[in-house]
Amino acid sequence: MQALNSPSLSGLLEWRGSDVLGRLSAGVTGFQDAGWTVQVGGDLSAWLAPFEGTPLHFELAGAGNASRHSSGFDTYLARGDVRAHWIAGTVGGWVGLGATRSESAADSGGTSGVVTGVGAWARHRAARATVGYQAPSVFGQRFHELSSSLSVSSERVDLTAFAGWRAASGNAGIDEEAWAGATAAVWILPTAALVVSGGRYGPDVLQGLPGGSFVGIGFRLTSRRIRPLPDPSTRAPLFFSSERAAAGSIGFRVQGARSVEVAGDWNDWTPEPLRRDDDGRWILPAGLEPGIYRFNLRVDGMRWIVPDGVPATDDGFGGEVGILIVRDEP
Repeated sequence: MQALNSPSLSGLLEWRGSDVLGRLSAGVTGFQDAGWTVQVGGDLSAWLAPFEGTPLHFELAGAGNASRHSSGFDTYLARGDVRAHWIAGTVGGWVGLGATRSESAADSGGTSGVVTGVGAWARHRAARATVGYQAPSVFGQRFHELSSSLSVSSERVDLTAFAGWRAASGNAGIDEEAWAGATAAVWILPTAALVVSGGRYGPDVLQGLPGGSFVGIGFRLTSRRIRPLPDPSTRAPLFFSSERAAAGSIGFRVQGARSVEVAGDWNDWTPEPLRRDDDGRWILPAGLEPGIYRFNLRVDGMRWIVPDGVPATDDGFGGEVGILIVRDEP
């Protein structure tokens, strides 16, 4: 295809529950001398931890999207997945099985496929790396796909790089494909960023869509990305004396939790279990020195939360970390 200029406007709504993550997105894109298209998509993931106290978790996920071009050309895709995750602190892995179904105006009969895959991830402070392997089976042909990504965040910049490779089994007359790209989001304001991206994306074998190269520049608005640190001169709810910290009497209530771990600046973000006192609070380890700390709680070995009433700031991965202030009493 020839190069196309395409302005677009899109939105994303995300909802995080105790064991559920849902997203809904929509966008409209105009193409130079080639009409316009509207896209709508959504996905929902539910997490289960049937074996209390173990790093084994299960995920049930579903996703779907649809698009319509101004010419009347429509596409649809639905997918369901079951995955088993092994989560051990700052590293983890998964294995999964999925089923997919796609239809388009060019193929009213539709296409069904099965996708198997494995993957692993690692996190260190503001950096996260992932690698995965998938084997989609569509059109009576099995493909092999490798993918990887690396993201690094700072207070003002989010950088993400990705790369992938795909080939078909046997002599199917299908060439190997490779792709790579990067995106940088520069936060001009706490809720506004300039986004620059470029690279090459691979073909979508599930919908029969080709790959291509791209360069993009855009502007992102969000309800929250960076929250300022609380003013140390105010007596905020998370303002604790050094005496309480030394005695190990700082605690939080977590409704319905069977087990709680804490990871923060003081323990190099390595989760450690907390004990629950007679009042039902989960108690932080004793001995914290005066200072300002970032931290999160992990509930039942699975979901990460900021306790109720705790000031929070962005964690660099689209989530939040809590702020804990320990100071000497005047």
